[in-house]
Amino acid sequence: MITYLYWITTAFIALSLLIFFVKNGAIKLGLFTFVFVVLMSWAAYFFHFEQMFVKRFGGVMNVQLDDDEIHLGSTWKDDNLWIESYNPKTGTCHFREFSKGNLLQGRVNMKNCKPLMHSNFENTVIAKPIKTAKPVALPRQEVRSTPQLKDQTSAPKNRPITLDDMPLNP
Repeated sequence: MITYLYWITTAFIALSLLIFFVKNGAIKLGLFTFVFVVLMSWAAYFFHFEQMFVKRFGGVMNVQLDDDEIHLGSTWKDDNLWIESYNPKTGTCHFREFSKGNLLQGRVNMKNCKPLMHSNFENTVIAKPIKTAKPVALPRQEVRSTPQLKDQTSAPKNRPITLDDMPLNP
């Protein structure tokens, strides 16, 4: 929504300046000013405001991953978005930074990466379960009701008495 407001404001300012200069007889100056305002607004949005709008004000941003990669996670560091992905063909995890304007993008490649959440592992060692003793059944103990509980609605017989069933003492 903030993005729409930004572009509506940009269009309003650019058109207002164009109309002002055309009415005063400076058509070339009006067109130049119109193009200048639109280009500066686009550059400011692309190089500065896009990720800030998305992070702080709930804007929309699209990021395209490669077709053979699996998205593992993403996080913000300042106003830059870091995305973690996994390529099962090469066994490599990629951490990519999407900075303002995509000028200074960091990238970290981890070879022989085996993320735990990936379900299609080959050569994954699965630990065998540890044998434990069989559970021992303890004898049931009956719960005796107190005189205070008899005044209240009694708890159903198929569930144990909890603190919610206890009376409140003023």
